[in-house]
Amino acid sequence: MAIFHLTAKWHTRKKNKKLRALRAYAYRAGARVFDPLNNRVYNSTKKTEVVHSETVAPPNAPAWMRDPLALWGNIERRETRKDAVLFAEWEGAVPNQLDLDACIAIASAFVNDLVGEGMVVTWALHDKPGNRHFHAMATTRNIEGDQFGAKNNRWRQRALLYKTRECLAEHINTALEKAGLPQRVTHKSYADLGIDREPTKHVGPEHSGNHDSPYQAKREDRLRNNRRIKTVYQQRSKRRRAEAHKGLVAGVQAGKLMTALHDQFGESRQAAAPPVPPSTSVEELAAYNDLHTELPGADEIFLAMGRVRAGLGRQWNWLTLAAQYKRLDKKSGGDVLDALLVKELIWVASRSPEQIAEFGKLVPRSRMANIATAARAWAQSSQPEVLHLIDSMVAGATASSPNDSDKHATPASGASSGPDFLSYADALTPLAYLITDMAALVGTCQQVARSIEKKISPDILAKRMNRLLAGDTWPANQAQLLDALITGEIVFAAKRRQHKLADALNAVPPDRRSHFEQLVASVLGACVVDAGHAVASRALPAQAQREVQAECNLRMALSDWQLADYPARHDAMKAVGKDYPWSEFQRDIQRHAQHHSGWQTAWWQEQQEALQGRELAAFGKHLPTWFGLPRPQQYSLAAHDPNPSMSMTRDLRAPKAATPEPSQSEAIGCIYPAHLTTEDLPNPWRVHPAARDNGATPGATA
Repeated sequence: MAIFHLTAKWHTRKKNKKLRALRAYAYRAGARVFDPLNNRVYNSTKKTEVVHSETVAPPNAPAWMRDPLALWGNIERRETRKDAVLFAEWEGAVPNQLDLDACIAIASAFVNDLVGEGMVVTWALHDKPGNRHFHAMATTRNIEGDQFGAKNNRWRQRALLYKTRECLAEHINTALEKAGLPQRVTHKSYADLGIDREPTKHVGPEHSGNHDSPYQAKREDRLRNNRRIKTVYQQRSKRRRAEAHKGLVAGVQAGKLMTALHDQFGESRQAAAPPVPPSTSVEELAAYNDLHTELPGADEIFLAMGRVRAGLGRQWNWLTLAAQYKRLDKKSGGDVLDALLVKELIWVASRSPEQIAEFGKLVPRSRMANIATAARAWAQSSQPEVLHLIDSMVAGATASSPNDSDKHATPASGASSGPDFLSYADALTPLAYLITDMAALVGTCQQVARSIEKKISPDILAKRMNRLLAGDTWPANQAQLLDALITGEIVFAAKRRQHKLADALNAVPPDRRSHFEQLVASVLGACVVDAGHAVASRALPAQAQREVQAECNLRMALSDWQLADYPARHDAMKAVGKDYPWSEFQRDIQRHAQHHSGWQTAWWQEQQEALQGRELAAFGKHLPTWFGLPRPQQYSLAAHDPNPSMSMTRDLRAPKAATPEPSQSEAIGCIYPAHLTTEDLPNPWRVHPAARDNGATPGATA
């Protein structure tokens, strides 16, 4: 990021008894200087970070003031007081994102602003790695004729300091805008920006020549103050996250779901048709259903093409995929994804040739040969002028591609693995018999770690191997071993570094992308706070985002006992060869919310009526324990009715209520709305007359 830093200092002999103007100039300019007043030589030529140095003076200044040795030697002789201020210094940072010429231009423009005030300035730019900055030494006296006159106290006022800070921020922002960079800096404080935060104080280096006790005490005091501010805002951040968690739990989606679940005593609603998600149109939903019927592997093709289209900045949805699939030649029987990628390459070469290199980076190298062959045939017959673009794209993708796991790992053909892979091989020794391509395995682990800014080393990989070997099951091949080694990184990115989640998913092998997307969706669904994270959700396809939102809503609205119905339904549907996602679970709850038998019992009955033969037998093996149990004659809490006939007669003579009381099967699995009082709630321990007639206890099928 671009940062703003500007410090103004007045160097005086009162604070530094050894202060020398020529010595300060030699250090900042990286020069070798002889001081005639003490016959000393100051040599700072070893400071290789000094890339530019010059002295600038106003138009009315004499020529000798433009010579830095004469200038600062004269000031050393003129300032005779033991507490004299020899020079002022402005130290500022310039952005590391810009090149040296742009940084020199920024510092030069800032120095010209100081010269415009009447100062003579010697400045130098230091190009330290990660800390590019400039030093500007300025005189403190007005120019009177050919010499320096009285001190100018206006230059020490805060008004000039505020003005110089604003000027430097303007110069930096102008240079960033000219370079086409989005970063901007500001000279304003937290108070000016309206941010309720206490600023920290600059600590300074631990060893800077100031070993006296007052300097060390001041430094320690600032360190304590900064630690206090850090603790305060960490606690504030925790409180804000807790408040955000409460807001998510009481979110609008969860409220709508709870209303649909528990509005059994209000006005009847029509819930037979499954609702269409707000973010999906009816046409897109129809295209989604048609493609899943006609096209095998529609989800994988949609995700693979979506990554390419997103990298090129083009829209992608199920309607677009359906339209392109209809125009394909299905009689040839070729690979659908290759055919779609060929059409995309033709569009890029014809309409947007500047993106041809980016397209080569987005497409896996394993498919590049077939795609390039088909595209070349089209170009030779239709547009020969774009043939060289396709050839250059293939050559660039062959040379280096960020999607290939062996970019930094695969050794040359016939060459032995480098020492880096040998060290990793020692860590992977216990399961070396599974590894067929060491370079690809280690390269993928390194790429995933780099994508989330984590370190990877043989020691770290050895620790993962130890945890893996301590488990009950071991991987059976290299693909399973790779999944086990990088699963922890993907889970870490989903929980802690959502802004890097898309990069982490792009780093995994393409054929395992869908597996890790399902893993991320499961992790985000279990983490209520992270479920609605905007950055993390963009790393998943639209269908996976809907699954995460549905799981989040259900976990917020249902109890643990009610949520236990989902794994039972999932296993039962899996036994008959069907998938049962969270979104379908949510729709089924909304459909059966008004059912007289309760939404749980209604679903199991509906499935049993729809299935037959072997599917019904497989489905029946996964019925929950509470469904279809025999109903022996008993009373709740071991109660005993000595005279059932008298109890039945008493209930028959009792006046009927205006609204029939719901059975326990209706009551179990629902949370009653807040407007109902305790008297309105059904008594779960009351034995219904109908239950006495057939000798059963209601609620067994709830």
